[in-house]
Amino acid sequence: MKGRLRIYERGQCIRDEPLNSLVENFLRMMRASLLSQNNLETGHDTLKTIDGADIDAPDTHTDHPYFEWWWDGAEELRGIVLGTGTTPVSISDFKLESIIEHGDTPGKLWYGHHIVGEKNRFDDFIVSPMKVEWSAKRIIENRTTSDITANEVGIYAIKYSNANDKDYTVMILRDVLTAPLTIQAGRTIEVEVLFWIEV
Repeated sequence: MKGRLRIYERGQCIRDEPLNSLVENFLRMMRASLLSQNNLETGHDTLKTIDGADIDAPDTHTDHPYFEWWWDGAEELRGIVLGTGTTPVSISDFKLESIIEHGDTPGKLWYGHHIVGEKNRFDDFIVSPMKVEWSAKRIIENRTTSDITANEVGIYAIKYSNANDKDYTVMILRDVLTAPLTIQAGRTIEVEVLFWIEV
């Protein structure tokens, strides 16, 4: 699977670069979704939350297979998020180095809703004979009076547990930007992630 990161401001694409770094949590989540606990000799696979805790990955037999990152509202800990960290990516990363928090006070960004595909649907794939792709965007605003610079991008997903009726946040992607991204005071950007598989 390949990916790209695109950033738009005032309808113009101001950044277009490779998106390479799906992390260990993503592959563990995919593996768990193909198995039931009955197939696992040693119990559940595990994911690492952004707090560093190990939790059971959802399986298709004993747990609700609830795993999402799309969110139609302001919530910094779900979906596409930005940070200020510059440390190179490790496959074992489980959170952004330094997330830019949600809000309208200095140093924060206002994380808005996501737009998935053209119809806001997960099944809105673009299919051609040799390629399948889909994309998602998030509207992010700088509602403060000072510029804010981002250096990293991530995708935070929610894993829901039936056992204790609780949501856990896990990171499935982290990339360090090829150059710092400055969001000027009062400006709005759209951050798009695009994924595709081709043969």
